[in-house]
Amino acid sequence: MRIGIGNTLLLLLVCVAICGVADMMKNSSSTASTVVAGVGNTVGEDLPNDRRFVPSTSLEEYGQQLAACGKAGPQVRAQTASLRGTPTQRLIAVYQQLRDRWHYRPDGDAETFQTAEASVGTLQYQGDCEDFAATMMAALSTIDGLTSRIVICHGRLEGEPGHAFCEVLIADDLRSASPVLHRLRSAWNLPELVCHGGPTGVWVPLDFTPPRKAYDGSVYCFISNRGTVTYPTE
Repeated sequence: MRIGIGNTLLLLLVCVAICGVADMMKNSSSTASTVVAGVGNTVGEDLPNDRRFVPSTSLEEYGQQLAACGKAGPQVRAQTASLRGTPTQRLIAVYQQLRDRWHYRPDGDAETFQTAEASVGTLQYQGDCEDFAATMMAALSTIDGLTSRIVICHGRLEGEPGHAFCEVLIADDLRSASPVLHRLRSAWNLPELVCHGGPTGVWVPLDFTPPRKAYDGSVYCFISNRGTVTYPTE
């Protein structure tokens, strides 16, 4: 992921850096065997489910494409179909299943996305943080009653790459979230569990490792499963 901390040209730099557009334009030809460069301006339905692709340089379409990557198709549903129990129990199982199978693969020279269907199929659970987040969101969407979103963060330090992860909504407020937080903390054997409470409810991050501590790069935006891009207000 290619997001750095902003400066006086924050809006322009984020729109460029979030998509790695400079590297994309320079290097997309060298990744033609595994990357589809021709879908950069399409949204949703036309995304390939068998390979990586270069995302749009428009922030709005970037969010829509990443959300579209997080839609569950038949291959994702097949991976979660056998899970039983309460929504919380299935959440724990989905998270464990995906973490156990995932192999981190950086994008390389060009920023790329891949759909969750591609991740669990032809790409064999390999990808970077956006890919893991999108696949997690797709898997969680197969569990009735769960809502999730993707969080896009700045890098921890100026010049460092940014990060993305999935968050799941577990309750409207901290009081009603307490029993679920207790079950998650017990399942993940954590003395403390990071969560984010605010006007939109209580969210738990589902990153490559269980949420022992918060990611310490500031949040740039949230991407809903509908592709809506919103910005932190607190």
